[in-house]
Amino acid sequence: MSGRYNGSYMRAYKILPVREINAASLSSGAKKRLWWLDWYHSHGQNAEATCRYFGISKSVFYRWRNRYNPKHIRSLEDDKRTRRPHRLRVMTTSPRVIKRIYDIRKNDPEKSKWEIHEERKRQGVFVAYNVIQKAINRHPHPPRHAILSEELENISHSPSWPSILAMGVNISCIFTRS
Repeated sequence: MSGRYNGSYMRAYKILPVREINAASLSSGAKKRLWWLDWYHSHGQNAEATCRYFGISKSVFYRWRNRYNPKHIRSLEDDKRTRRPHRLRVMTTSPRVIKRIYDIRKNDPEKSKWEIHEERKRQGVFVAYNVIQKAINRHPHPPRHAILSEELENISHSPSWPSILAMGVNISCIFTRS
């Protein structure tokens, strides 16, 4: 029954009081990193042995050891902002070309990147397929309600079936194949 207390496992940290750790309400990842550092301090501050024991790389261990602040235990939490690259790629395609791709897609949202490529080629402007696809991904389609309102407008101006029948149009000629 060694290491068990009242049917559950107890973890006694040597670098910080358990009360302080529980009060911080750390995530499971932060508790795991705290365990690494606790093991490191209780075994003669041997980083290589700690990395071998936990199966982690030295670079990961040293990163967390350097981040750790005993006065601020939440420093072991994983901060998503620190993973963001310093320089993000920016699309280098000219805004005129992208606007033209948007306009083509606005007029015909079903056009593929290959059709847009051919249309732009006929106009004398070469735009690669991947550039067109990136522009489509950034601005996928016009709002669906705009397309529906245009379709409804067209339908309201077209004659309805009862009015066609009232005009005396022979329907059989419409449905026959030529």
